[in-house]
Amino acid sequence: MSVILTIVLILLFIVILIYWQVKRKLREFSASVFGTSNIIEGIKNQKISLTNEPRSVFGMEKLLLPNIVKDFPNLNINEMKKMVEDSILMCLQSIEKKQVLKVDYVSEAIINWIQSRIDDLNNDEFVNYDAIKFHRTVLNRYTNKDGIYALTFQTAVEYLYRKNDTDYEKIQNRFNTEFIYIFDDTKLDKYQSGIALNCPNCGAPIKDLGVKMCNYCGTGVIDLVKKTWILNNIQES
Repeated sequence: MSVILTIVLILLFIVILIYWQVKRKLREFSASVFGTSNIIEGIKNQKISLTNEPRSVFGMEKLLLPNIVKDFPNLNINEMKKMVEDSILMCLQSIEKKQVLKVDYVSEAIINWIQSRIDDLNNDEFVNYDAIKFHRTVLNRYTNKDGIYALTFQTAVEYLYRKNDTDYEKIQNRFNTEFIYIFDDTKLDKYQSGIALNCPNCGAPIKDLGVKMCNYCGTGVIDLVKKTWILNNIQES
């Protein structure tokens, strides 16, 4: 019996020794990586640090802008960036309100994207996007294919997010948005059914892109879509 007890005590001593060695190693590792000997506190602090860091965005503005200015001499790239941020804000607010807000110049793809996010919520579920902050918007890509010009932007966005009555969580997100400009009349049919246009004078909806005059106030609206940048795509990344 004494032999068995001695073996048990020895094994217990070895287990305790291993435990303290592992604990010491974890403290040393935590101190070197996180700056604190408490690894749980270190991981928590690291998570907070990552949450406070805006998402990175990749801009090609200096390289692309000369070609854009050549094709669109009157284009103000800063106004386009403001349009990008307003569009993202509209999408988030639409999801929050569970209805697609009235907007001009958006494609059917954007309406479908918003509606799919709304459909993901049950009738008794809701989400909130508060304290929305745009860190940076950059021009990422410029293309011209078959009479359709496209500008793609990347935007780093921060907001407080919650679902139902849960606690708010700070989110650092990145959105890619694409705006298109249609020069070729033959390409209009592809986008006509999904573009929301309004009369520039009275604001009445224009249901047919082929009309020459507004049915409500008589203002000429010839080629209105060809003078408009259309929000055609949005993605989170």
